[in-house]
Amino acid sequence: MIRLLAIATLGSLMTLSGCAYTTFSAPQFETVRALFPKEPAVDFEPLTWTLYWAGEAQPVLPVAVSGQFVFTHRSGVEVTFDGWQITRVAGLLGREVLTRALGEDSVLRMSAGSRQILATPCAPWAREPMRWVQRCEGLPDSEITLDEAGNILRLSFTIHPSYPALVLER
Repeated sequence: MIRLLAIATLGSLMTLSGCAYTTFSAPQFETVRALFPKEPAVDFEPLTWTLYWAGEAQPVLPVAVSGQFVFTHRSGVEVTFDGWQITRVAGLLGREVLTRALGEDSVLRMSAGSRQILATPCAPWAREPMRWVQRCEGLPDSEITLDEAGNILRLSFTIHPSYPALVLER
């Protein structure tokens, strides 16, 4: 008798194992679940910026990471802004990561992957009405545009000398 029961149980388990997506539901769980309000979808629209680069536009979200902001998109684009400079860009030129570093010697160094593509001297940031501007030899001006309250509205930086400026705009 025990042997027949074991065989029947084993047969039932084998039959059920063939149904990989079989689900069991408990009416009690569904009843309790219905008591909790459903969370509304998060509206990211007020936080969204627009990234303009090489004739393309795409929405990006700023995320605070270790004292910097990373503007990101689900496509894999990441633009890192440290408060004064765009320091790193990934996802715009294939797998190649672009970096910008302004040294203590006031020389801006741009790299694509591990190779340096530009080194040029830069003036300090200058305050102009409603914006900050930095001029680097041979490049368009880098700009941080502000609103009346001093909040950043627009960032414009050259990230590669062979392309137009990358612009982030609210």
